[in-house]
Amino acid sequence: MSKSYWMDDQSGNFSNKREDTFDPQKQYLGVRLQQGVPLLDRDWNEMEDIRRYWDVQLKRWYIGNGVPYGDNGFEISPTAPATLDFRIRKGRCMVDGFDVVNQPPGDAEFITYSQQEGEDDLAQLPVGTLHTVYLDVWVREVTGLLDKSLTNTQDIDIETAVRHCLGWRVRVVN
Repeated sequence: MSKSYWMDDQSGNFSNKREDTFDPQKQYLGVRLQQGVPLLDRDWNEMEDIRRYWDVQLKRWYIGNGVPYGDNGFEISPTAPATLDFRIRKGRCMVDGFDVVNQPPGDAEFITYSQQEGEDDLAQLPVGTLHTVYLDVWVREVTGLLDKSLTNTQDIDIETAVRHCLGWRVRVVN
């Protein structure tokens, strides 16, 4: 696992030229703050990276990939009537140590492939060939531009921290 396992790039206002200080090879388990010294964002961020690393490792190696018993999360099925689209069942799926949740709006049991943002039209795929459908998972950064509540308008009116959020898409390749 590389140091930048969580994200390719971070856009927040970080010290240390945005260099990632986390190194899984060091086998750190935590960070302890000391009195009388500056509190740096890189220490706080490394503390979170250490916590997340061990959490993901536990899930990856001792729980594994898949859906909970009886859940059927992310089950793929045809639309009715049949179209150049397919349904993706609501539910959960553990992917490489991350718990991915598909929660369609309202009481819906499914979303369709075409309802996902940024996916190619299935009509562009070659007809008569096999295609692979897979669940792509990543960590993305959320700033005050995407979530206005992060700008703390109720008091200081500035963004003090960014958030990491799990992103996912069902993708199709031939």
